[in-house]
Amino acid sequence: MRLDLTGAAARVAARLPEYLRDLDSLASIDSGTYDKVGVDQVASMLSDRYDRLGARVSRHRHDVLGDTIVAELGASGPVTLLLGHTDTVYPAGTAAMRPMRREGDLLFGPGTADMKAGDLAIVYALEDLVALDANLGRVIVIHNSDEEIGSPSSRGLIRQMAETADAVLVLEPGRENGNIVAARKGIARVDITVRGVAAHAGVNHNRGRSAILELAYLVTRLEALNGIMPDVTLNVGVIQGGERVNVVPDHASAEMEIRALEPESLQHAVELVRETVAWRTIAQTNAEADVRIEHWPMHRTAATNQLVVLAQGLGADLGLSITAVATGGASDGNTAAQAGKPVLDGLGPVGGNAHSPDEYIDVTSVAPRVALLEGLVEAIASGSVTRH
Repeated sequence: MRLDLTGAAARVAARLPEYLRDLDSLASIDSGTYDKVGVDQVASMLSDRYDRLGARVSRHRHDVLGDTIVAELGASGPVTLLLGHTDTVYPAGTAAMRPMRREGDLLFGPGTADMKAGDLAIVYALEDLVALDANLGRVIVIHNSDEEIGSPSSRGLIRQMAETADAVLVLEPGRENGNIVAARKGIARVDITVRGVAAHAGVNHNRGRSAILELAYLVTRLEALNGIMPDVTLNVGVIQGGERVNVVPDHASAEMEIRALEPESLQHAVELVRETVAWRTIAQTNAEADVRIEHWPMHRTAATNQLVVLAQGLGADLGLSITAVATGGASDGNTAAQAGKPVLDGLGPVGGNAHSPDEYIDVTSVAPRVALLEGLVEAIASGSVTRH
């Protein structure tokens, strides 16, 4: 029997005061990625909820970064993988300096949108489904601790679990206009090192070969690559060089990133960057580019479109008009998509201004978005998504 989504939304709405208290508890904990104590405290609070729900909970411990928790419900049937993360970008002391506050329908606080509201949405959706004895199939939940730095300790686990899934749902915040995310750009990180020839800037300037000047020429050529390929952006974000103003600098460096929606475009952009870095303007200088792919694109496939149509149909039952968009930011959805499974992202409560002092969620979006998540889990468990 198909889940009554309006009833689900009403039940979540009735629990909204409890949900907001829980969110306040989570937002009052500093859990910047490298604050292991705080991140682990958030993980423990979520783990306790899954324990009470009867889930099989395991904890993947890390010596430096926070622990990742995995909760599993159900034993057979189609598999839904739900992804959340417990870390934020904020330094210690932020929670006390900017405690959660409400202004009308907006709730402000560090980590509210990104993504403690989404973590709680998973908990509340599963609590409601279990109370109804609804068909869950098999549900796997991962709350990792290091998403804000690219998930170095948890990426392998996410990929492994995604391999077993029929569909992956990511509870990053909904866009400010309510849109969900069906595609994300991949990211390549490029570290550029330039070497020149040092010389006294006043006495022997002509004997020097400025690494900084060569890097400046190089940066202008790299930035000029923007616009050559559709949906590809390149950005040189950090430059360093030299040591003294009276010395022709013999070393300089830059950090840049490449973002692209398609794997082929990302690879082509990397090739163009390598070719650009290899070309010299100043003789007797040299440059090297260290390139690594941090995230492959979360590509919108036919299977993804099937999930989008499903979400739009369920959303209509809730009075939601849902549009699936592509975005330039990456998430753990990129990693899950590498397994070739359909991924929908941005399914958490609607929010905005993430990573800023004005980060917020829209309180009115909580009940319908949790109900939408319930509907997606139940529909996937019922076989509404083609196996891959």
